Amino acid sequence: MLETTLTAASEAVSFQNTKFGALPSGPKAAAGLSSGKQNIKFRNMESTVLTKAFRLLEVLGEWRPAEDGMPLSDLAEQTRLTKPTAHRVLNSLVGLGYAERLAGGRYRLTAKLKQVATGPDDRRLLAAAEPLLARLNAETGETVNLGVLRQGRVRYLRVLESRHPLRRVAEPHGSDPFHTTALGRAMAAFAGAAQQEQLLKHTPREQRTPYTVMDAERLRGILKETRKRGYAIEQDETDIGVMCLGAPVFDGEAVAAAISVSAPTARVDAQTRRHLIEAVREACRELSARLAAPEGRAP
Repeated sequence: MLETTLTAASEAVSFQNTKFGALPSGPKAAAGLSSGKQNIKFRNMESTVLTKAFRLLEVLGEWRPAEDGMPLSDLAEQTRLTKPTAHRVLNSLVGLGYAERLAGGRYRLTAKLKQVATGPDDRRLLAAAEPLLARLNAETGETVNLGVLRQGRVRYLRVLESRHPLRRVAEPHGSDPFHTTALGRAMAAFAGAAQQEQLLKHTPREQRTPYTVMDAERLRGILKETRKRGYAIEQDETDIGVMCLGAPVFDGEAVAAAISVSAPTARVDAQTRRHLIEAVREACRELSARLAAPEGRAP
């Protein structure tokens, strides 16, 4: 809007070689004003199309199951667009590679939007992690999470949902506080001393449940124990009735990410817990080895 205002003003008002001149007049001035109005109209039209495109992208992103695609009629209804308008904007999104047209007039998002949202390091991490996350999800049957640490919060890069109806699901590209999650604790425990102190002293903490540990000294002890045993445990601190087990992923000497498995506490007995811990740690070891290999390939 600021750009539109400045452009219109610069085209409608011209001070030629005077510090305080009168408004220009005559045919050229009229043409200038007409041009300014046309530019405003064009930019407003662009803004409207952009709004419609983002509404369609947001609705597509929330559709489940995503892989089946969403019918044009449902897209038009949920975005409050006419079918011809939705179809026209979707054609543009398909042409740009952000959406895909399926049989039967259904649409779904492609991976391009995620690629734009993630940086090159995250894309390299995801490319190396995908098969390991899929294997861990199939082996455990529980929700598998891959996260990185950003500004004191865990940012989820990938979430593979449990096949069980009862499950805890984090939104991809969503975030949680580092101190309430096994992912965050696994990364913080193996971070450098200065970074760990920064997290403990200066990162705002959220009381997610009555069991969330808020005290810095208690958290420091939890991180020390996590580093000693090589994996993190969190139970009832982000969501009541949910346990999460996570371990760090390294890129060389530095911790780059973490992988965790989330499951309802009622489904995790002592034997299952041991199995989940070993499965997560093995996936993290393999991913660390892949990141250390040339171009993130398996060694």
